[in-house]
Amino acid sequence: MSWKPSSLKLLLIGSIVVVTACIGPKVASAPGPLSTESLQLAQARMPHVTAESLEAGRQLFVASCKRCHAYPDLAAHTEERWPQIAQVMGEKAKLSETERTQLLEFVLAARAPASAHAAP
Repeated sequence: MSWKPSSLKLLLIGSIVVVTACIGPKVASAPGPLSTESLQLAQARMPHVTAESLEAGRQLFVASCKRCHAYPDLAAHTEERWPQIAQVMGEKAKLSETERTQLLEFVLAARAPASAHAAP
């Protein structure tokens, strides 16, 4: 069987689409408000945060991220990687330093299930 150039081109394009879909960033739905347990765990790790500041961060995340792309899966990146992501994406979204900090603190509080932060 011989392949026609147009068939090879379609096969190549299809392969690129499949590979890109498999290695692209993971997406998720918009995150909801933090649970009481998640808030308490966040405050244990970051004593200066409040329910209000974390909700402000969530609102910034929901409003800012969706303007350009799908919501990222918060667990798809390590906690160490999120500050750089928040800095770069926050600058693109024209967020102030305070807003970027609120958004980052929300992400760090929300990115892992509460049970992952529990002591053994």
